[in-house]
Amino acid sequence: MQLEDLNHSQLVLLAILASFVTAIATGILTVSLLVNPDQSASQTINRVVERTVEKIVPQLVTVVKEVQVPVPYNDSEKIVRAINSSSPAVAKLYIISVDGSVSALNSGLILIDKKLFLTSATNIKDNLSYFLKVDQDQKITLSLALIDRAKGVAIFRLNGDLGSLDKTIPVIAFSKTNTTGQTVVGLGASESADNNPLSVGILLNSENASSTPGTFLKTNSANSDTMGGPVLNNIGQLVGITVKTGLVLPASSLSLLIDSLK
Repeated sequence: MQLEDLNHSQLVLLAILASFVTAIATGILTVSLLVNPDQSASQTINRVVERTVEKIVPQLVTVVKEVQVPVPYNDSEKIVRAINSSSPAVAKLYIISVDGSVSALNSGLILIDKKLFLTSATNIKDNLSYFLKVDQDQKITLSLALIDRAKGVAIFRLNGDLGSLDKTIPVIAFSKTNTTGQTVVGLGASESADNNPLSVGILLNSENASSTPGTFLKTNSANSDTMGGPVLNNIGQLVGITVKTGLVLPASSLSLLIDSLK
């Protein structure tokens, strides 16, 4: 190890060591001169210092260890991780009209473990065909399982073989605690997967045990660009679904609706 590689604490220890060695050398020199007055003082000092440093300094250097301390993630880094891990579960909903034309509707969230798709009830109609595009080559047909106009949410069942999606779409856990002021992010899906919208904000109200079922959460992260898409907390858990601008149907209400399908 080179001298310039030592940190401040090690340099202080080295200075103390040098002072200690100098004191020893001075004492030895004094005794040596008393015993042998003809001996050169400089030779005695050099010899004592060299031998002492050879034995002590290597021991000091060898006990120095580098310790890697993990750096905690701040809130923005957590949000980035949540977005990256959850984005594959957000998809665009498409409708096939009676005349055969295809139109893009809202964003929504794929619950791959439940084989369901959650989205806003806005522009959803009965007796029409719906599908998702998970990539350029694969489409997933849907069947409408439930639509609740009062709560503003629609739930679709995923049809067909979904085996390949289990490896690419993450399972999204539901948040059980939503508090005022917590950081949240709203995610949406675009027709070109290269520019998916997102909006980071905070919850403006909380949900607790006294809240009535269907109580909406308010947040500035819910807007028209992320309509129907999920609102997540900073660890990627589902806070709710954007059903109107500024309003989110919380995960607790979604769980009750999902359970009613069984």
